[in-house]
Amino acid sequence: MKRFKFRLAKVQSLRQQEEKVARRGLATALAAVDKCDQQLGSIEALVAQCTASTAPGSAMANMARGLMRGLEVARARTQRSKQQAEQQLDTARGIYTQRRAAARAIGNLRERTLDTWRRAVLAGERDEAEELARLARDSAERSAARAASTATDEEANGS
Repeated sequence: MKRFKFRLAKVQSLRQQEEKVARRGLATALAAVDKCDQQLGSIEALVAQCTASTAPGSAMANMARGLMRGLEVARARTQRSKQQAEQQLDTARGIYTQRRAAARAIGNLRERTLDTWRRAVLAGERDEAEELARLARDSAERSAARAASTATDEEANGS
């Protein structure tokens, strides 16, 4: 039996590599969004701490207001970064979905091709077995006919 060879094996390998790269890109985008969320959480905690720890009218209040302004700038910058990261995440998700679909499609094609090949090989083996059985029957019939012919000849010669 000949070995199965998928003609698009290199294409399948390429599609699988592209899927892995897209998966890594998706993971990187998810990590960027998570990092922005963590930074925003830290900023919110610092804002709450500044608000709670200062009494109005004290020297610390002026310093806390300055710190709060800096935290608001950092919050706005982090929120913009998060929006960009979410856009990149959506793009990465779309790319990954496309690459995964392409890899699955070629995988399904390989499976169908393998199934067709298996059926063809089994049909060939079945046909070969039937041919051998037919040859064996024909040989047995010829041997029986020869034996009958020889017996008839011996009877005719012996009488």
